[in-house]
Amino acid sequence: MISLVMLALACSFTSGAASTARDALPKGGTFRLGTTDDPESIDPAHATPFTAGILASLTCLHLLNYADSPRVRLVPEAAAGFPRISRDGKTYTFIIRKGLRFNTGKLVTAGTFAATINRTLRINGFAAAEMDPILGAKAVMGKRATAASGVHARGNRLVIKLTAPVPEFPYRTATPGFCAVPPDLPIDPEGARAPLPAAGPFYVSSWQRGGRIVLERNRRYGGRRPRFVDRFVIELGLDAADVAPRIERGSLDSGDVASGAHGRLARRYGINRVQYFVKPTALVYFLRLNNRRPPLSAAGSRRAVNFAVDRSALVRAAERTTASERFGPAWGTPTDQWLVPGMPGYRNARIYPFRAGISKARALLGKQKSPRRVTLYTRSEEPFVTWAQLIERDLRKVGLTVTTRFFPLSVLYAKLDTPGEPWDVAAPGGYGPAYPDPASTFEVFEARGTPARYLRLLRRAKTLRGPARERAYAALDVALARDGALSVPFAAYNLRTFVSKRVGCKIFRPELDLAAVCLKR
Repeated sequence: MISLVMLALACSFTSGAASTARDALPKGGTFRLGTTDDPESIDPAHATPFTAGILASLTCLHLLNYADSPRVRLVPEAAAGFPRISRDGKTYTFIIRKGLRFNTGKLVTAGTFAATINRTLRINGFAAAEMDPILGAKAVMGKRATAASGVHARGNRLVIKLTAPVPEFPYRTATPGFCAVPPDLPIDPEGARAPLPAAGPFYVSSWQRGGRIVLERNRRYGGRRPRFVDRFVIELGLDAADVAPRIERGSLDSGDVASGAHGRLARRYGINRVQYFVKPTALVYFLRLNNRRPPLSAAGSRRAVNFAVDRSALVRAAERTTASERFGPAWGTPTDQWLVPGMPGYRNARIYPFRAGISKARALLGKQKSPRRVTLYTRSEEPFVTWAQLIERDLRKVGLTVTTRFFPLSVLYAKLDTPGEPWDVAAPGGYGPAYPDPASTFEVFEARGTPARYLRLLRRAKTLRGPARERAYAALDVALARDGALSVPFAAYNLRTFVSKRVGCKIFRPELDLAAVCLKR
């Protein structure tokens, strides 16, 4: 895989580190952020893209949170350590650290988190979906109870009982619905209003819909996350075309840059240097291969397709499209694996060449006594139309005749799920995990057509913990790509970030870690 620098530094640290270097970093100032969004709510229980993204990263105190590091890993935040998990995997016991406070001075306790969970369930917005496995959650969401029977708090001990084992539950505790809020915060269907107390690094001091949101530093924050600036001013509802010029002028420090600006920014500032950064995410674009009918029922034929596809050409083709804001310059990083740099279990295995291995593909196909005709199903929009032409070209080079059929997205998915539908290769788009955890990434394989032995390995990996879990998923990533060859992952979607020249302390996860930024004098 292409090696992108995952950490662009003006400083380097992780969430628990204290050092002389950190003490010397510039502190204070106002970070100005521009967004095209104009959120209808700032309440974490609603978990809109805005609250789950920008606001959660700055204001939330979670039981477990992500380290301020380019490597994705959970670390205890409000919890004194990782939870104790019962032998049956259904009970989690957290010990809450003492001395944690909201910006108002109110203490954060185990009872705070119990009340937060029940409040999120009672509001029953998007955030409540992450709490669905909790015992009694459905009764609260259905208004048959006001508190989940599986949530108990006593002293500094929080116990959460589930209806069934959910190995990724620790990751769920880092989602907005578990963001600590004061127990007396009103339960309003429209969500809380400003000022909104918070126990994270910052709190919302004011909010003017269609105007701006101001976040002030929480002087009473007792967590270990780094924080240097005094406040964030978030300008709402901006025209994306105005954002990049304002960052260049210095009236904004970062924001939602228009897709058409990325080519110019990459040329002018370079990639991953000082101001313009491109980081691969866990959203992977791929081709599905139908292993239930010849010629791709043979693993050797599927590997041949993996060798034949020119991944770099597919990425370049989508750089030239203007059909979608998701694509354009620097949109993707070629890959041949499902796990991406920074994800637990990632190992750069270098299984397939990015520019196609025609001779290897021909040799593999030469060993197969199966038909040489394949049918490609894809979407009837760009860049999928261009991708189809490139895939046809690549497969013809190795002796395969391709018939392509185009469909609207909804029709395509329905056809791919229809037993007996005569497709061999499909280009449905991208798949991204719900959580930055390998178990969520590989859910794409928990579908019809995956051989039983891989399903068994996937189920077993879910039950493991710690380093053994990472090793199991690292092995699975290689096995699914090299041995099973059930798909052709070809590009990891990139997050593209442009910052003003005064922004320092840049950590990417792959989004810019806003709480950790500092401002140069």
